[in-house]
Amino acid sequence: MAKKIPIIIFALLLITSCTKTDDWIDSVVNYGYQEFMPADNYFWDWGPAVFLRGLVVYNESGIGKNTDQVTQYIQRCMDLNMDLEKASGIHPNAVASGHALAYLYGKTVDEKYLKKAESIFEDYLKIVKVENGGISHRDVTSELWDDTVYMVGIFLLEMYRLTGDIRYAEEFMEQLLTHHEKLSDPEWGLWYHGWDEDTVFFDDQCSMPYWADPVTGQSPEFWGRGNGWVMMAVADALNTCPASFEQYDVLKEMLNELVHRLPELQDEKTGHWYQLPEHPDDEGNWIESSSTAMYAYAMTIGIKLGVLDAETYRPVIDKVYKGMQEHSLKDLGKGYFTTQNICEGTCIGDKDYYYNRKVMEGTPFGLSAFIMFGTEYLDLCK
Repeated sequence: MAKKIPIIIFALLLITSCTKTDDWIDSVVNYGYQEFMPADNYFWDWGPAVFLRGLVVYNESGIGKNTDQVTQYIQRCMDLNMDLEKASGIHPNAVASGHALAYLYGKTVDEKYLKKAESIFEDYLKIVKVENGGISHRDVTSELWDDTVYMVGIFLLEMYRLTGDIRYAEEFMEQLLTHHEKLSDPEWGLWYHGWDEDTVFFDDQCSMPYWADPVTGQSPEFWGRGNGWVMMAVADALNTCPASFEQYDVLKEMLNELVHRLPELQDEKTGHWYQLPEHPDDEGNWIESSSTAMYAYAMTIGIKLGVLDAETYRPVIDKVYKGMQEHSLKDLGKGYFTTQNICEGTCIGDKDYYYNRKVMEGTPFGLSAFIMFGTEYLDLCK
């Protein structure tokens, strides 16, 4: 009988953590599409594309309260941009917006969205690849970035959801595995931000020059949000592909590998992780909320699917849900909330490079990460 007590206590904790009803997710959604980035301000790039992904998760969850308006917003964003010259798939960051086209075709059955999505895929297939088949983040020098896995993944997985064509899932897995080969650290399970195949110096006006290790080609640090991109991509694949998918067990193993050190690295006071998660005690480090929400999103899906141990990871995401509201949500009035403690868009560098990045409010990717985690968390609580 005594052995059952911890299980009973754990079950009670799960129940009590789910009894609170919050409207902050709707407030972040409304702020995002009504004030922060109205459809007329949408542009074809990775950040806005990630915001739309958050809206898709919100729409499809059953949690959202204004899904018709959100769908109309996504449709206007695409209608205003899909015929512009820059609306292509010639770069991983450009591919990302294509997920909204696939989603809209599923909603409207308007052939123009499918036709454009298919042209994005044709462009994608022409992107330069490194020697192991991973698509290069740059076209003038051969580099793999962990960001790429998510930016192409949201498109490829949405196309798979739409069509059931296994080639999209297989292409996603090829990119996941080729990037894993070059970026993953076996001890931590986390990924380095980038890997450089050649010795060609390319000044992107953003990264620290000569960031790659001359022997391994890897960048020196595990960047917080970079790992968030990867975790979300793996979680989305698990949530999309059937258990019969040939590489489903690979996805399960990879998610466990990615998150296994995170509980010990979580900040006890705020429930957040840090800009560089493996250095929580560094004086210059700081809590970063977009990566925190991304990790928790992936864990929440893992728990829902039975891929992650609920007894281990449920207390972790409960701390995140509470800590985000206390430390990283800002009430703007008029029913709007925005996000805080977010690292600006970031390239590759050393410790000081990451510690000195600008801390932002809002951002399309920050808003999206909060929306996605909050939505999945409340769905878990149903």
